[in-house]
Amino acid sequence: MNYFEAKVKSINEEGKKVTKNYLVDAVSLTEMEARTIKELGEVQVIAGKESNISTVYRNENGDRLFKAKVVYLDVIDGKEKKIIEYNLIESDTVENASTQLKEKLSDSIVPFEIPSVSESNIIDVFNYFE
Repeated sequence: MNYFEAKVKSINEEGKKVTKNYLVDAVSLTEMEARTIKELGEVQVIAGKESNISTVYRNENGDRLFKAKVVYLDVIDGKEKKIIEYNLIESDTVENASTQLKEKLSDSIVPFEIPSVSESNIIDVFNYFE
């Protein structure tokens, strides 16, 4: 899965221009733009970039998206190596997002730590399959 971040400009109910960020599962920037327009209708995609988010965890009780940095501690050729991954968690608070992520990663055989969890500016995710 490749995720791309789409910055979208549209007109809200009051007639004002607003900019919002979305995460789109796509294989290219061109597909990201097409899928964003298909999902949202009449909008202008003003920017797009490949995202560093590798996994998205959905939760029907969540109302916001939180970005978490996960550091895996792996031993490669006798040396400890840190592997950094970013995850997006749908939750209602930072504390709950952190708890939910720890639960999702609890089966991992590689030790990990979560140094940061913060609210993301991404307001929705468009996956191929949900």
